[in-house]
Amino acid sequence: MAMLSGVFHTRATVIDMNAMKEWQTRLSQSRNATDSITALYNLFDISLRNDSGVYSAPLVRLTSRTKNFDVMLDVLRKLGNSMRADSMAYRNIRETIAQTPPSEDQYESLLFIDLTRFNWEVSNMSDTQRMTLLQRLITDYQDNPGQSLYDRILPLYRITILLGRTVGGDLYSDYMDRLYLFIKELPDPDGPLSSLFYTQAATAYTFTNEPEKAVTACKRLLEITQNLKERNQKRGYVYANYNSIEYIYLRRMLVNFPALTDKEIEQYCGKLMELVEADERLREEFNHLGRARGYYLVATKRYAEAIPELMKSLHNETDREFRTRVYPMIILSAKESGNQKVLNEISDDYIAMLEEERAARQVEKINELQLLLDINAGSKERIRQINESYINDTRQLTAALVIVSIIAAAATIMLIITTAKHRRRH
Repeated sequence: MAMLSGVFHTRATVIDMNAMKEWQTRLSQSRNATDSITALYNLFDISLRNDSGVYSAPLVRLTSRTKNFDVMLDVLRKLGNSMRADSMAYRNIRETIAQTPPSEDQYESLLFIDLTRFNWEVSNMSDTQRMTLLQRLITDYQDNPGQSLYDRILPLYRITILLGRTVGGDLYSDYMDRLYLFIKELPDPDGPLSSLFYTQAATAYTFTNEPEKAVTACKRLLEITQNLKERNQKRGYVYANYNSIEYIYLRRMLVNFPALTDKEIEQYCGKLMELVEADERLREEFNHLGRARGYYLVATKRYAEAIPELMKSLHNETDREFRTRVYPMIILSAKESGNQKVLNEISDDYIAMLEEERAARQVEKINELQLLLDINAGSKERIRQINESYINDTRQLTAALVIVSIIAAAATIMLIITTAKHRRRH
């Protein structure tokens, strides 16, 4: 079994030296494989799962040797996700997963790293390459109920990834809804594919201004994260750090505050502030960007306080999708607090942003229409090819039948002649 040889370097990134020393000591004192696996896994987590193989490589080897495939696949998925841009590492990890005994966990692990790799590949394509590939995937797409769930998910998931980066709009939502029906059927509702899907859904529905769907996806992600924490605690893996992803989920909740009750707003903001207090990296992001605090202040109708926080975030981030969420909040806050100065300052920028947004929506619709036309043309071409193939096959069959008829007639004649000669002799 390939064991990730040649993938890693030789030193680990450390975040907690005291915990590192403690678990290194425990590892050296381990009396059995179970203790060693627990120590290695905790060292892997302490190093933020960015250990360059110092702990993860022996952990994979040990779990393979002891047939602890549950933990082995868990580690390989994390490595595959972090190394998706490294072609050789990805192939090596995939080969290692493929050589484990067939199981639902193995199938999901293979699909998960294939999709994370595909997502990375799509992110590095040109717009023309994405549209060409999307057209081909949609044209070729056929759902076969006789296939396994994972085989049915893969082509559909690839299409949604491409749609999210190209056409968007109603077509994207339609395919996401189809994919959701399959995701609900997965044996492990808290598995990596569910997490991947709901992360994509939360982002998509936020930017398509569907707060109810976005909040539903974020709540599901928080639930999955909590369940994973409990699983790790039961195994003795106590250093898995989910702070950053929880922070993102909670922040996304607040930007979709129209779908939250006042009680939920306070509840989720309280959780977000707990993370900020406990994690220095998040505290720096929170204070520097101001985005999360600005969302909370608008949600709680503290409009005057929200303006400087939102303005701060506007200067720190400039992507279109982000600005489409922040500008309306600033406008609302300025109107509600009577801040005419801010309204005057950003009105031109806001109008320009609306024009960009309108143009972007037009491009989405044009892309969607073009895609549908291309697919229709492709379908017609396929039908023409099938018809030509059918005609050729028919001609060949007709010719074959003629030949067979001639041979049969000749055989009949020969039989008659032979029979006549035989009768004359007798």
